[in-house]
Amino acid sequence: MDIEKFAYDTLLEEQVRGVCRDYSIKNIVETGTWIGGTTQALSTMAEHVYTIEINKEFYDTAKTNLNRYSNITQYLGSSVNILPYIFPLLNYPTFFYLDAHWGGTPLLTEIDLIAKAVPNPVIMIHDFQVPNRPELKWDNYNCQPYCFEWIKPHLDNIKTPWRHFYNSEATGCKVGVIFIVPK
Repeated sequence: MDIEKFAYDTLLEEQVRGVCRDYSIKNIVETGTWIGGTTQALSTMAEHVYTIEINKEFYDTAKTNLNRYSNITQYLGSSVNILPYIFPLLNYPTFFYLDAHWGGTPLLTEIDLIAKAVPNPVIMIHDFQVPNRPELKWDNYNCQPYCFEWIKPHLDNIKTPWRHFYNSEATGCKVGVIFIVPK
């Protein structure tokens, strides 16, 4: 099956693969499944992928696209409601691929939930503003760009020391991302 993954960004796919390898990732939690292309690719990078989609039509399409992958578990609903049920299932370390943004943004609440429940999280946020890289696209919520200053107070709730970095290049749709990783 050859469907869109990582917004057609082969550089991002390799960067995610490298982060998963560098941090010995066991599980991946994805918010925003869409039709499952990225989920399929993520399933080759960890023992298990848990993916959450709020849109029933996208969920159903992804279910068809992903039904042959035994290491993927799909959830239909809001990420902020489902994440607390996933946390007890995880073997750590876990990579969180945050990309839910239909009809609002659960991002800040997702970060808060992860910070409270997960030791040493590895987080990537898709559609993020990369400083001094205006060619890389990012999302806005109520005119608020997805930027570091906006999420930093929530990242400060992570119990262990962390650092962040961005992608500096992109292919395909040319979307910015931020990674938050343990120091």
